[in-house]
Amino acid sequence: MTRIFTKRPYCEAQSTDQEEEDDAMEADAAVFSKLAALFAPVTQEEWKELSAKTSWESFVDDLRRMSSAGIAGESENPVLKRAMPLQECLSQDEVRALYAPPSFEERSRFAARHFTGGLPASALPIESLYTVWTSDPRRSPFSEIKPMHRSDAALYMSDLLAALGLEPSDDYELAPDHISLELATVAALLQDGMVEQARSFLVERFAWLTAYRSRLLELGSDALFFTALVDAILCIRANHASCDEA
Repeated sequence: MTRIFTKRPYCEAQSTDQEEEDDAMEADAAVFSKLAALFAPVTQEEWKELSAKTSWESFVDDLRRMSSAGIAGESENPVLKRAMPLQECLSQDEVRALYAPPSFEERSRFAARHFTGGLPASALPIESLYTVWTSDPRRSPFSEIKPMHRSDAALYMSDLLAALGLEPSDDYELAPDHISLELATVAALLQDGMVEQARSFLVERFAWLTAYRSRLLELGSDALFFTALVDAILCIRANHASCDEA
């Protein structure tokens, strides 16, 4: 699988007394790692591994489970504590797209058109492009302006990654708030047993996906696969968001 981080701190294995909980965290971390890779630059071999039939079916099953259970199987949203199939979060067209991932060639064509900056059809999955640059006019003359790279979101992510000892690969040097890095950070927190921090991060950082989803919808059927992924993430997030945050 494609590498998002080039460096991660070593963490000792946790006590086997919490083996079941650890297994749940590892399974959820694997889901977020795969989501991160799906939005990242990939080679043909990496995409072949990501979209392999057996592992893909397992991945979709995990998304379905997490759509109603949240991270580590404990939804905090009373509205979602009932069983919510993933289909209730996605349109029928999105469900079909999710169950049939694009080929490497199709994915490459989409990335060339939409994951490349400066083009009319650009839809880069970078938080700064969908949030206000800064709300503090003392920090910059560009306060309250969007979209711009290196917003408060990017500065926050740079500081957080450094504090966690996570070193992004060169692909993200100018965009520490790229969706792949943010998803990989959730995975890293879960792998280190920091469940509450992972839930809080998911709620606080991924509110921008609502605006990004609107951008993907403007692209029409061409973006159905990635719209489905975004809606799945938002559905998982809803398990841990209050009514005001959702």
